[in-house]
Amino acid sequence: MEGIYLINKPLDISSYDCIRHFKKYYTGKIGHAGTLDPFAGGLLIILLGKAVKLTNQFINLPKTYQGEIALGTATTTYDKTGEVTASLKEFTLTEDDLKKAMKLFQGDIKQTPPIYSALKVKGKKLYQYARRGEDVVIKERAAHIASFFPTTKIENQHFSFQAEVSKGTYIRALAHDLGVELKIPMHLKELTRIKIGDFSLKDAYQLKEIKESVKATFSLEDYLKIYPKITVTDKIVRQIYHGSYLDERFFQENSPFLVYNEAGKLIAYYEPKGNNYKPIIVWRENESN
Repeated sequence: MEGIYLINKPLDISSYDCIRHFKKYYTGKIGHAGTLDPFAGGLLIILLGKAVKLTNQFINLPKTYQGEIALGTATTTYDKTGEVTASLKEFTLTEDDLKKAMKLFQGDIKQTPPIYSALKVKGKKLYQYARRGEDVVIKERAAHIASFFPTTKIENQHFSFQAEVSKGTYIRALAHDLGVELKIPMHLKELTRIKIGDFSLKDAYQLKEIKESVKATFSLEDYLKIYPKITVTDKIVRQIYHGSYLDERFFQENSPFLVYNEAGKLIAYYEPKGNNYKPIIVWRENESN
């Protein structure tokens, strides 16, 4: 089962619940590339085996979301799961004013994460401070909003939207801050992640489809085949098995690359590290790829 799995996370379960499902069928290392709140659904990337070593590649990819924002109420969590902190029954908001306000959030912005989040401050998760009523200073974080626009008109005090954002962006905070800008309380009502980089929800497995016999969406070799390839002698292969770095004698570009032996077998995946190249994944003689 080793490889990269695209999963459509169901609503009302945690991202780690998805990992628990995989643990029924796989005993090796398992990780995921970017959580989704339990109330949200959509694309989750699960990494099995050696693929876990590529986690940062996936986490750093931009994410695209579709969802709904409710007008007239703000909540403690900035989404539908929280307690109401502010409400406004009567207000006027035109479609043009909404679009103009949403455009203000496009580009590089500063964002304060919600107090009800798993972000750690001084070794403790923010929601732990919130539940205990403890004060905590939450620092702003940089985020990049490539796009943020409505996809429906305002109807029954809500509207649908789409947003493409950088890693670490809180869509809940984006909805809340939009309300602050417009002086109308708002919260995130629904959220679905539809893309991570070029990976799409339409190509994802349903979680219930995952069983021991289900192949990865992408094997490691299929995913890594976009990178340049070099061939080395058996002497260098033995050095690679001992964790050796490579240098400009073997490769001269600032990019990852694959290493094959003279028999055409994939041996390793390397990434640039300073002036050299570091082995990230190594397949030994008794391992298949």
